[in-house]
Amino acid sequence: MRRLAILLMALFVFSLAGSAAFAEERVHEEAKVKLWIPDNWKAEDGDDMLVITDPKEECMMMFMMLDVGSLEKAVDQLAEELSKVVKDLEAEGEAEETKVNGLDVVQLSAKGTVEGKAVDLGIMVILTPTGKAMLVFGMAETAKFQKHSKTIAKVMKSIKKS
Repeated sequence: MRRLAILLMALFVFSLAGSAAFAEERVHEEAKVKLWIPDNWKAEDGDDMLVITDPKEECMMMFMMLDVGSLEKAVDQLAEELSKVVKDLEAEGEAEETKVNGLDVVQLSAKGTVEGKAVDLGIMVILTPTGKAMLVFGMAETAKFQKHSKTIAKVMKSIKKS
């Protein structure tokens, strides 16, 4: 998964300024949201992006600001951004509009391939308190996703206004 995280960062052309960090909660100043990061997970962040990985690098989550002002526009941009990394991307079921801790979100599950390996994804687009959209997705190889699915869900559900 380390190569995958590096690939993602290169594809989105971000310069990572931070090094490994361990924290229970992280505030994203631009989005005005905070989220829980599991103990011992590695966190690397740049201007508009945060990538966290589990200690064994089997699972990764990415939090990325999208330059759009509505959930509808963010969902339109979602497939474009994910297709840069995930091939054969297929949604499982319909996207669901809901709220997480008072924030408007669209969420869905998907499958695809990365570097020839089958992956499962949990995807969420959040309309942040600043009116900007944040793309959040958790990804792991299909064979290892179930092992991490509860942690991914917990991180996604922890996102709230800061």
